[in-house]
Amino acid sequence: MAVTASVQFVDAAGVPVAPTTGADDREAPLNLNLPAGAGATVYTLGLGEMPAGFRGAAVVGVLGGGTLVGVSNNVNYEVAGDGSAVYNLVRTDFTRFQAGLSVDATSATPTARGTYTLHVTALNAFGPIAGFPLECKVSAGPNAGAPAIRTTTDQNGRASCAITDTAASGSNHEDTVTVWADFNGNGVRDLTETTTVTLIWQPSGPTILTATPSTTTPTARQSVTLTITAVDGYGGPANGVAVTCAVTSGPNSGQSTGATIGADGQTTCAITDAKAAANNDTDTITVTADVDGDGTGETTTVTVTWQPSGVARLTVSPTSSSLAYTFWFNMTVTAIDAYGGPVSGVPVKCQITAGPNTGQSVNATTGANGSTTCSVKNYDNATYDNYVDTVTVTGDVDGDGTDETATATVTWLPGQSSINLSGQPSKYSNSVSVAFIVRDGYYQLIPDLPVTCEVIQGTNAGKTVTTTTSMNGLAYCSFSSMIPSGTDVIVAKATIRGQERQSSWIYVYW
Repeated sequence: MAVTASVQFVDAAGVPVAPTTGADDREAPLNLNLPAGAGATVYTLGLGEMPAGFRGAAVVGVLGGGTLVGVSNNVNYEVAGDGSAVYNLVRTDFTRFQAGLSVDATSATPTARGTYTLHVTALNAFGPIAGFPLECKVSAGPNAGAPAIRTTTDQNGRASCAITDTAASGSNHEDTVTVWADFNGNGVRDLTETTTVTLIWQPSGPTILTATPSTTTPTARQSVTLTITAVDGYGGPANGVAVTCAVTSGPNSGQSTGATIGADGQTTCAITDAKAAANNDTDTITVTADVDGDGTGETTTVTVTWQPSGVARLTVSPTSSSLAYTFWFNMTVTAIDAYGGPVSGVPVKCQITAGPNTGQSVNATTGANGSTTCSVKNYDNATYDNYVDTVTVTGDVDGDGTDETATATVTWLPGQSSINLSGQPSKYSNSVSVAFIVRDGYYQLIPDLPVTCEVIQGTNAGKTVTTTTSMNGLAYCSFSSMIPSGTDVIVAKATIRGQERQSSWIYVYW
């Protein structure tokens, strides 16, 4: 079988030497075409280009198939003791001989979120290495950790790796791609087996700032949530960027809140309505964020129209109260429109529509805060059988010609029942008459009530008179056969609603 033998001379350091070097000092081996069974002699004394005193080695290889038998010195082959030897040369893979990798470009500036194809060539001392496996892997940068790309060189020793960006951002956009060919087969990425390519990903477009409201028609006096999305020029999330959401026009103008973009490129902010009204219900919310970091904030706007939260109404506070029957019941009346806001200038009427003081009324007008006050009183009308008043408040809040209403109740609490002197005692020689007026806890006169009058001190102590109150609550006590001497003390006593009551002392001077 014919073979092509390749002979490369190298010095002790493995550096190619003449005559097997090219113009660029790279390997240029002698190629010898040998028919089957033929031989060839390379006589170093005839190689004038070889350096004088050369000490080194001749590396012999086979290009293609076949085997060689080498003789160190076939001229003196038969000379005994000349150190000659014959070797059977087993076929050796010369891929490793001064093998290396070459890339078309050691750096590139592709567009972010795109794909860059790098081209690599595997070479050894004899030229391109065909059919050799290669690996391309992003070893550092935003896309580090992406699966390695494995490929094989073609007949020209070339291979391609497509590197796709999915993670570059404004603060992290430089990848290092390590290309490796395991020339020595030890499974280790030796320094002489790798080369690197630097990819500096460029912005793929403008920065993007968007704001999406949870609804464009939120309910008044509630909140609307804006979802903010910030995308940098690399198409990735603008993590850590500060965001301001401010109402720049509308009823809630001046309200502002802040947030920070998260790792997913989003954040939220909430705007709460406090002032929307029928004639002023639309807010413009401006979202600002310096997405590209140039010191000038990008902006986007959202418009929301607050919807009525209910119907126009009147409220009264308190809605119920318990007061002593002599007190005033003071109420705060507020006119509220359908948006939940105050309405000023509304005439309102507060009238007792049920209870002991039915018919009592007072008029008022709501002020700038939508509120006014009404006061009603028990004018000695409450009784133990009728002591709760219902106050109905009316007013046309929405101006539709029909009054809105609200109600409140007041429970009048009784005081102490009483027995009091009515007029001065009347004396006639040895008799005396005393009149008492009896009232219950609501200051109502008590008729038909048994009353006992007693002299508790004085000359006539111990004398008693029992009587019954008249329709006007008067009890007349007349004492006769009195000893008109000294000073007597008279009191009136009665049981009123289960409680023993007594008048103050009445002095009778004889």
